[in-house]
Amino acid sequence: MKKARLLLLLVLALPPGARGETIYAVTGSSGYPSDFALLRFDSASPGVMQRIVPITGDLWGTEASLELDPTDGTLYAFAFWQCQVLCPYEPVRPFILDPETGASSSADWPGLPFTEGWASDKDIHPLTHELRFFGPGNQNYRYSLDTLDLHVDAPLDYPGSGYAIAHSPGGLDGMGIETFALGYPTEPGDDLYLLRIGGPGGKPSANSGEVTVIGPVDARGGVRGFDISSSGAAYFSTHEYAYGSGDVSRLYSVDLQSGATQELGEIAVPGWTSITGIAVAPLGPGVVEIPALSRTGL
Repeated sequence: MKKARLLLLLVLALPPGARGETIYAVTGSSGYPSDFALLRFDSASPGVMQRIVPITGDLWGTEASLELDPTDGTLYAFAFWQCQVLCPYEPVRPFILDPETGASSSADWPGLPFTEGWASDKDIHPLTHELRFFGPGNQNYRYSLDTLDLHVDAPLDYPGSGYAIAHSPGGLDGMGIETFALGYPTEPGDDLYLLRIGGPGGKPSANSGEVTVIGPVDARGGVRGFDISSSGAAYFSTHEYAYGSGDVSRLYSVDLQSGATQELGEIAVPGWTSITGIAVAPLGPGVVEIPALSRTGL
Protein backbone atom coordinates (compact mmCIF):
# COMPACT_ATOMS: atom_id res chain seq x y z
CA MET A 1 0.00 0.00 0.00
CA LYS A 2 2.87 2.37 0.85
CA LYS A 3 4.51 1.65 -2.53
CA ALA A 4 1.24 2.38 -4.33
CA ARG A 5 0.88 5.70 -2.49
CA LEU A 6 4.47 6.65 -3.30
CA LEU A 7 3.95 5.86 -6.99
CA LEU A 8 0.79 7.94 -7.02
CA LEU A 9 2.61 10.88 -5.41
CA LEU A 10 5.41 10.64 -7.97
CA VAL A 11 2.93 10.60 -10.85
CA LEU A 12 0.96 13.52 -9.43
CA ALA A 13 4.19 15.48 -9.08
CA LEU A 14 4.64 15.47 -12.84
CA PRO A 15 3.45 18.60 -14.61
CA PRO A 16 0.11 18.26 -16.43
CA GLY A 17 0.52 16.64 -19.83
CA ALA A 18 4.16 15.73 -19.10
CA ARG A 19 3.78 12.11 -20.16
CA GLY A 20 4.76 11.51 -23.77
CA GLU A 21 6.24 8.56 -25.64
CA THR A 22 9.47 6.71 -24.90
CA ILE A 23 12.27 7.47 -27.36
CA TYR A 24 15.64 5.75 -27.67
CA ALA A 25 18.59 7.68 -29.08
CA VAL A 26 22.22 6.95 -29.88
CA THR A 27 25.09 9.39 -29.62
CA GLY A 28 28.11 9.66 -31.89
CA SER A 29 31.50 8.18 -31.14
CA SER A 30 35.18 8.91 -31.74
CA GLY A 31 35.52 5.45 -33.25
CA TYR A 32 35.65 3.18 -30.22
CA PRO A 33 32.63 1.04 -29.23
CA SER A 34 32.70 2.31 -25.65
CA ASP A 35 32.20 5.88 -26.88
CA PHE A 36 28.70 5.12 -28.18
CA ALA A 37 25.89 5.67 -25.68
CA LEU A 38 22.25 4.57 -25.75
CA LEU A 39 19.84 7.12 -24.28
CA ARG A 40 16.19 6.88 -23.28
CA PHE A 41 13.90 9.83 -22.65
CA ASP A 42 10.29 10.96 -22.85
CA SER A 43 9.16 12.92 -25.91
CA ALA A 44 7.47 15.45 -23.63
CA SER A 45 10.71 16.18 -21.76
CA PRO A 46 13.77 15.49 -23.94
CA GLY A 47 15.89 17.58 -21.57
CA VAL A 48 15.58 14.89 -18.86
CA MET A 49 17.32 11.56 -19.41
CA GLN A 50 15.57 8.48 -18.01
CA ARG A 51 18.51 6.20 -18.73
CA ILE A 52 22.01 6.38 -20.26
CA VAL A 53 24.07 3.22 -20.87
CA PRO A 54 27.35 2.77 -22.77
CA ILE A 55 27.12 0.53 -25.84
CA THR A 56 29.43 -2.49 -25.60
CA GLY A 57 30.23 -5.45 -27.81
CA ASP A 58 30.56 -5.53 -31.59
CA LEU A 59 29.34 -2.06 -32.51
CA TRP A 60 32.04 0.26 -33.84
CA GLY A 61 32.32 3.39 -35.98
CA THR A 62 31.68 7.10 -35.53
CA GLU A 63 27.94 7.39 -36.27
CA ALA A 64 24.90 5.13 -35.99
CA SER A 65 21.20 5.27 -36.74
CA LEU A 66 18.50 3.36 -34.81
CA GLU A 67 15.45 1.32 -35.75
CA LEU A 68 13.00 -0.65 -33.60
CA ASP A 69 11.43 -3.62 -35.38
CA PRO A 70 7.64 -2.98 -35.17
CA THR A 71 6.92 -6.73 -35.33
CA ASP A 72 9.01 -7.99 -32.40
CA GLY A 73 10.57 -4.93 -30.74
CA THR A 74 14.19 -5.76 -31.64
CA LEU A 75 16.40 -2.68 -31.53
CA TYR A 76 18.86 -2.34 -34.42
CA ALA A 77 21.77 0.03 -34.89
CA PHE A 78 23.33 0.79 -38.28
CA ALA A 79 26.89 1.91 -37.66
CA PHE A 80 29.16 3.76 -40.02
CA TRP A 81 32.73 5.07 -39.97
CA GLN A 82 32.66 8.76 -40.94
CA CYS A 83 35.86 9.59 -42.79
CA GLN A 84 37.10 13.14 -42.19
CA VAL A 85 39.07 13.36 -45.48
CA LEU A 86 38.50 12.18 -49.05
CA CYS A 87 38.25 8.41 -48.94
CA PRO A 88 36.15 5.56 -50.40
CA TYR A 89 32.62 4.95 -49.12
CA GLU A 90 32.44 2.67 -46.10
CA PRO A 91 29.72 0.06 -45.59
CA VAL A 92 27.02 0.66 -42.98
CA ARG A 93 26.84 -2.44 -40.79
CA PRO A 94 23.73 -3.70 -38.91
CA PHE A 95 23.88 -4.63 -35.21
CA ILE A 96 21.39 -5.85 -32.61
CA LEU A 97 21.24 -3.79 -29.41
CA ASP A 98 19.97 -4.72 -25.97
CA PRO A 99 17.96 -1.63 -24.96
CA GLU A 100 18.55 -2.25 -21.24
CA THR A 101 22.25 -3.14 -21.12
CA GLY A 102 23.59 -1.58 -24.32
CA ALA A 103 25.23 -4.87 -25.36
CA SER A 104 25.59 -5.16 -29.16
CA SER A 105 26.10 -8.05 -31.57
CA SER A 106 26.48 -8.18 -35.36
CA ALA A 107 23.43 -9.00 -37.49
CA ASP A 108 24.25 -11.40 -40.32
CA TRP A 109 22.36 -9.96 -43.29
CA PRO A 110 24.09 -11.16 -46.49
CA GLY A 111 23.84 -9.08 -49.65
CA LEU A 112 22.99 -5.86 -47.85
CA PRO A 113 24.43 -3.02 -50.01
CA PHE A 114 25.10 -0.59 -47.21
CA THR A 115 27.70 1.47 -49.03
CA GLU A 116 27.03 5.16 -48.70
CA GLY A 117 28.46 8.45 -47.50
CA TRP A 118 26.72 8.57 -44.12
CA ALA A 119 24.66 6.48 -41.70
CA SER A 120 21.33 7.59 -43.13
CA ASP A 121 18.10 6.67 -41.38
CA LYS A 122 16.27 3.44 -42.27
CA ASP A 123 12.90 1.92 -41.37
CA ILE A 124 11.17 -1.47 -41.24
CA HIS A 125 7.73 -1.81 -42.85
CA PRO A 126 5.33 -3.08 -40.12
CA LEU A 127 3.44 -5.37 -42.53
CA THR A 128 5.98 -6.68 -45.06
CA HIS A 129 8.88 -6.77 -42.56
CA GLU A 130 11.20 -5.22 -45.13
CA LEU A 131 13.90 -2.66 -44.37
CA ARG A 132 13.55 0.41 -46.61
CA PHE A 133 16.56 2.64 -47.27
CA PHE A 134 17.97 4.95 -49.92
CA GLY A 135 21.35 5.06 -51.62
CA PRO A 136 23.39 7.46 -53.77
CA GLY A 137 21.65 8.75 -56.90
CA ASN A 138 18.17 8.33 -55.35
CA GLN A 139 18.50 4.56 -55.24
CA ASN A 140 15.49 2.92 -53.57
CA TYR A 141 16.11 -0.36 -51.74
CA ARG A 142 14.18 -2.80 -49.57
CA TYR A 143 15.65 -5.80 -47.79
CA SER A 144 13.47 -8.64 -46.50
CA LEU A 145 14.30 -9.53 -42.93
CA ASP A 146 12.40 -12.82 -43.36
CA THR A 147 14.08 -14.15 -46.52
CA LEU A 148 17.25 -11.97 -46.47
CA ASP A 149 16.62 -11.00 -50.10
CA LEU A 150 17.48 -7.60 -51.56
CA HIS A 151 15.04 -5.79 -53.87
CA VAL A 152 16.08 -2.84 -56.01
CA ASP A 153 12.99 -0.72 -56.63
CA ALA A 154 12.35 2.21 -58.96
CA PRO A 155 14.57 5.19 -58.06
CA LEU A 156 13.03 8.11 -56.23
CA ASP A 157 11.28 10.47 -58.63
CA TYR A 158 12.73 13.54 -56.94
CA PRO A 159 15.63 15.84 -57.86
CA GLY A 160 16.96 16.11 -54.31
CA SER A 161 17.93 13.51 -51.74
CA GLY A 162 15.86 11.64 -49.17
CA TYR A 163 17.74 11.25 -45.91
CA ALA A 164 15.49 9.95 -43.14
CA ILE A 165 12.62 7.50 -43.62
CA ALA A 166 9.70 6.25 -41.50
CA HIS A 167 6.46 4.28 -41.97
CA SER A 168 3.09 5.18 -40.53
CA PRO A 169 1.39 2.43 -38.48
CA GLY A 170 -1.65 2.11 -40.78
CA GLY A 171 -5.04 0.75 -39.72
CA LEU A 172 -5.88 -2.17 -37.45
CA ASP A 173 -5.71 -4.52 -40.45
CA GLY A 174 -2.23 -3.29 -41.32
CA MET A 175 -3.48 -1.60 -44.47
CA GLY A 176 -3.00 2.04 -45.33
CA ILE A 177 0.66 2.10 -44.28
CA GLU A 178 2.42 5.10 -45.81
CA THR A 179 6.14 5.79 -46.26
CA PHE A 180 7.51 9.23 -45.39
CA ALA A 181 10.96 10.79 -45.69
CA LEU A 182 12.74 14.00 -44.76
CA GLY A 183 14.89 15.24 -47.63
CA TYR A 184 16.59 18.20 -49.27
CA PRO A 185 16.19 19.71 -52.77
CA THR A 186 19.10 19.77 -55.18
CA GLU A 187 20.09 23.37 -54.44
CA PRO A 188 22.42 23.65 -51.43
CA GLY A 189 21.03 25.70 -48.59
CA ASP A 190 17.40 25.08 -49.51
CA ASP A 191 14.86 24.05 -46.91
CA LEU A 192 14.22 20.59 -45.54
CA TYR A 193 11.03 19.02 -46.91
CA LEU A 194 8.62 16.31 -45.79
CA LEU A 195 8.08 13.80 -48.59
CA ARG A 196 5.71 10.88 -49.10
CA ILE A 197 7.26 7.95 -50.96
CA GLY A 198 4.46 6.14 -52.79
CA GLY A 199 0.83 7.17 -52.94
CA PRO A 200 -1.77 8.04 -50.28
CA GLY A 201 -2.63 5.06 -48.16
CA GLY A 202 0.39 3.24 -49.57
CA LYS A 203 -1.10 2.90 -53.09
CA PRO A 204 1.11 2.70 -55.04
CA SER A 205 3.71 1.52 -52.56
CA ALA A 206 7.14 3.04 -52.04
CA ASN A 207 8.40 0.42 -54.51
CA SER A 208 7.17 2.76 -57.26
CA GLY A 209 9.62 5.52 -56.31
CA GLU A 210 6.77 8.04 -56.60
CA VAL A 211 7.52 11.14 -54.51
CA THR A 212 5.05 13.75 -53.30
CA VAL A 213 6.39 16.92 -51.67
CA ILE A 214 4.10 17.59 -48.70
CA GLY A 215 5.72 20.79 -47.49
CA PRO A 216 8.79 22.51 -46.04
CA VAL A 217 9.93 21.54 -42.55
CA ASP A 218 11.14 24.34 -40.28
CA ALA A 219 13.98 23.06 -38.09
CA ARG A 220 17.43 24.13 -36.94
CA GLY A 221 20.38 21.93 -37.84
CA GLY A 222 20.71 18.76 -39.90
CA VAL A 223 18.39 15.78 -39.53
CA ARG A 224 19.80 12.96 -37.40
CA GLY A 225 16.85 10.59 -37.03
CA PHE A 226 13.17 10.25 -37.94
CA ASP A 227 10.51 7.86 -36.63
CA ILE A 228 6.73 7.47 -36.40
CA SER A 229 5.25 5.88 -33.28
CA SER A 230 2.51 3.26 -33.18
CA SER A 231 0.16 6.09 -32.20
CA GLY A 232 0.90 7.88 -35.49
CA ALA A 233 2.95 10.72 -33.94
CA ALA A 234 6.06 11.61 -35.97
CA TYR A 235 9.34 12.78 -34.42
CA PHE A 236 12.76 13.74 -35.72
CA SER A 237 16.00 14.94 -34.18
CA THR A 238 18.53 17.46 -35.46
CA HIS A 239 22.14 18.35 -34.78
CA GLU A 240 23.59 21.84 -34.86
CA TYR A 241 27.04 23.03 -33.89
CA ALA A 242 26.97 26.35 -32.09
CA TYR A 243 30.33 28.12 -31.77
CA GLY A 244 31.26 28.53 -28.13
CA SER A 245 28.59 26.18 -26.78
CA GLY A 246 29.32 23.00 -28.73
CA ASP A 247 26.91 20.48 -30.21
CA VAL A 248 23.17 20.94 -29.76
CA SER A 249 20.62 18.18 -30.44
CA ARG A 250 16.92 19.01 -30.63
CA LEU A 251 13.70 16.98 -30.81
CA TYR A 252 10.81 17.99 -33.08
CA SER A 253 7.36 16.69 -33.90
CA VAL A 254 6.08 16.98 -37.46
CA ASP A 255 2.56 16.91 -38.88
CA LEU A 256 2.46 14.28 -41.63
CA GLN A 257 -0.34 16.07 -43.45
CA SER A 258 1.34 19.47 -43.77
CA GLY A 259 4.97 19.28 -42.63
CA ALA A 260 4.28 21.76 -39.81
CA THR A 261 6.75 21.26 -36.97
CA GLN A 262 6.91 21.89 -33.25
CA GLU A 263 10.20 22.08 -31.37
CA LEU A 264 9.88 19.91 -28.26
CA GLY A 265 13.18 20.97 -26.71
CA GLU A 266 16.89 20.29 -26.58
CA ILE A 267 17.94 16.70 -25.91
CA ALA A 268 20.11 16.38 -22.81
CA VAL A 269 23.08 14.72 -24.51
CA PRO A 270 26.00 13.98 -22.17
CA GLY A 271 29.31 15.65 -22.99
CA TRP A 272 30.37 17.27 -26.25
CA THR A 273 28.60 14.91 -28.60
CA SER A 274 25.31 14.70 -30.50
CA ILE A 275 22.38 12.46 -31.36
CA THR A 276 22.85 10.48 -34.59
CA GLY A 277 19.65 8.42 -34.53
CA ILE A 278 16.33 7.94 -32.71
CA ALA A 279 13.65 5.24 -32.44
CA VAL A 280 10.25 5.50 -30.74
CA ALA A 281 9.40 2.54 -28.50
CA PRO A 282 6.36 0.67 -29.87
CA LEU A 283 3.28 -0.10 -27.83
CA GLY A 284 2.24 -3.73 -27.76
CA PRO A 285 0.85 -6.55 -25.59
CA GLY A 286 1.81 -6.02 -21.98
CA VAL A 287 3.04 -2.47 -22.56
CA VAL A 288 1.05 0.07 -20.59
CA GLU A 289 1.42 3.80 -21.06
CA ILE A 290 0.47 6.07 -18.15
CA PRO A 291 -1.93 8.65 -19.59
CA ALA A 292 -1.19 12.34 -19.38
CA LEU A 293 -2.64 13.88 -16.24
CA SER A 294 -5.12 16.69 -16.02
CA ARG A 295 -5.47 19.05 -13.11
CA THR A 296 -8.56 17.14 -11.99
CA GLY A 297 -6.62 13.96 -11.28
CA LEU A 298 -6.17 10.56 -12.92
